[in-house]
Amino acid sequence: LWSRRDEGAGHFCRYTRKQMRRLLVQAGFIPQELRYYLFLLLPVVLVSRLLARLCPAFEQLEERPGKLANALGYVLVRGEVGVGRWISWPLGSSLVGLAFKPREGFRG
Repeated sequence: LWSRRDEGAGHFCRYTRKQMRRLLVQAGFIPQELRYYLFLLLPVVLVSRLLARLCPAFEQLEERPGKLANALGYVLVRGEVGVGRWISWPLGSSLVGLAFKPREGFRG
């Protein structure tokens, strides 16, 4: 999924849930929840990124979707957020985490 969009956002790499959990623990955090996000749009993102690699002109389609594509994406994301309260998606184009770093001397 790596693209120039990641570079523009200052990302260094993409993580799996397992990798993120390991890195958080190594940094002294206690992960509470790690969830994938944008599961329903993942096929669209995959095709978009592949097309952009084959033909850079396609990159603009992801950056500036038409009104219909934007409206459909909005409906899918809203639906995913609603259903995501009860379902932990197995994949997604993004990973969201909640973790905390215990205070010194904390024995949780």
